[in-house]
Amino acid sequence: MTLRALTFALDHLAITNGLYYVGVLTVMQACVTPSRPFPGWWESGFVACLAVSTYLLDRVKPGRRFLDPADQLAHPERSVFMYRYALPVRGLCLSTGLAAALIGLTFSGLAPLVVIGAWGGVLYYARPRGTGWRPKDAFVIKNLCVSAAAVALCLTTLLLADPALWSTDAFARLAGGAIIVGLIVLGDAALCDLDDVAGDAPFGTRTIPVVRGRRATWGLAHAMHFAAAVLLVWLIISSGVPDRLGWLIGGGLVLTNICLQACRLRSYRPWIDGRLGLLAVMFLLVAA
Repeated sequence: MTLRALTFALDHLAITNGLYYVGVLTVMQACVTPSRPFPGWWESGFVACLAVSTYLLDRVKPGRRFLDPADQLAHPERSVFMYRYALPVRGLCLSTGLAAALIGLTFSGLAPLVVIGAWGGVLYYARPRGTGWRPKDAFVIKNLCVSAAAVALCLTTLLLADPALWSTDAFARLAGGAIIVGLIVLGDAALCDLDDVAGDAPFGTRTIPVVRGRRATWGLAHAMHFAAAVLLVWLIISSGVPDRLGWLIGGGLVLTNICLQACRLRSYRPWIDGRLGLLAVMFLLVAA
């Protein structure tokens, strides 16, 4: 199996999305507690399993009436895969969701409610066409929803796992982490929409690439990630922690953006999702 085939297989099954959210949680953890920038194994497992479950739910849907023709047009290979293996993929979706609930119980009895809320949010966000206004189709709102969901999941996980963060002293760090993670995910969500233009435009889904074009999308992503990098470096340096940690994540985002834009890939999503997880691993190795 080639690297490209392996990457797309991991993307179909949302494994790269799980890694991405572990990376997002790592950034949030580093912002909130710079002296202890390691997310716990249970918290990381919870976030990873829940991310895989929700993304699979969005892709395979609970039933055929939920299928989105825009997704089928933009990602024909993935749509064929989901149609052919719908039952086992739904089983994997349910299994990873239950795994997230069980893992979450190790640090909070409220974790299963987070899983149920995430599933409900996905079903509302991308409910069947013709059933009313969908956040997924609205210009910028779509990306803000994805960004807000990532911030909410990471904040909720950290707050449930560490009750000490429920204090006014931690508010500034939590707010800073939310802003930084929000900027990163907002930029990444816009770049991922580059892959969906062929399906979004004909069906009226007003993404940033559809409305503003590729160049503006890259410009927005560069701006969001540069701002996040500056804030991350400043936040970590001001906490008295070695600044190489902030430079690794922040600089890595900016440099990989430049490389990805120069490569002109057929699909950016697998690489965007994978790079934050890889940067998080490097971050943890350096922090150790």
